[in-house]
Amino acid sequence: TSVGQSLPYDELVLAIGNVSSINRIPGAREHAIACSHIAGAERAAQQLQRLDALNLPSRPVVLIGANFVGLEVLGEILRRYRRQWRFQLTVVDSQGVMLPTYRGLDAWLREQCHGLDIEWRMGEKVTGITRDKVELESGASLDSRLTLWCGGNMPHPLPAAAGLGGAGQHTPVLSTLQSTQDPHIW
Repeated sequence: TSVGQSLPYDELVLAIGNVSSINRIPGAREHAIACSHIAGAERAAQQLQRLDALNLPSRPVVLIGANFVGLEVLGEILRRYRRQWRFQLTVVDSQGVMLPTYRGLDAWLREQCHGLDIEWRMGEKVTGITRDKVELESGASLDSRLTLWCGGNMPHPLPAAAGLGGAGQHTPVLSTLQSTQDPHIW
């Protein structure tokens, strides 16, 4: 338990989900808005509205993660601001294309964004985030007045700590979802 108490069990269903990968990148938790929950999405919407209303020569926004959450955020930005586009949006993702299992989606989305000030930095990894910059593994530094974190999730550390799998890896299971390490854990 959270207070260190052990509980006996005959069979255990371990359904704890993943955790955000935001802690893996220096400065991400402090300087980016995590869009993986409702409160974060609402905060992102408020900050986009505030940024749009400011009389600035540039409004750089960096969206990290072109996964399902990231593309949902991108779609909402397009829906709300397409007609009076004032952002310089950069989409960053470590994969070379958006959602590669959906063939053709990458090209289709880029076409939907044609004519807007959107830069695609696919196949690039974020190494750090500050108040007004996003640093990439390539050495590039992106200006950002607003950084939106949709960078995905990673396995919860509890199963690895319990000896059920490797650190940072999904817990290995059989086709029945039973643990490969303990036949009483599912």
